[in-house]
Amino acid sequence: MTEEELIALARSAALKAYAPYSKFHVGSAIESVDGEVITGANMENACYRLGICAEQSALTAAQHKFGLDKVARIAV
Repeated sequence: MTEEELIALARSAALKAYAPYSKFHVGSAIESVDGEVITGANMENACYRLGICAEQSALTAAQHKFGLDKVARIAV
């Protein structure tokens, strides 16, 4: 996968963000050493501290899918 393709997946993930307060939609894509890709997006909450960023969302999914020890690249 090229760098541009990974960035395009992160941008696509940003379309799924929930950001009613900041209106700042962020996406993240993580590629494993085996070529698998996981995406995530930011999720806001009225209580600011309870929201999660796109990187946290994607890293959590990556941990469950292939493990953090296999992360090769991250695009935000």
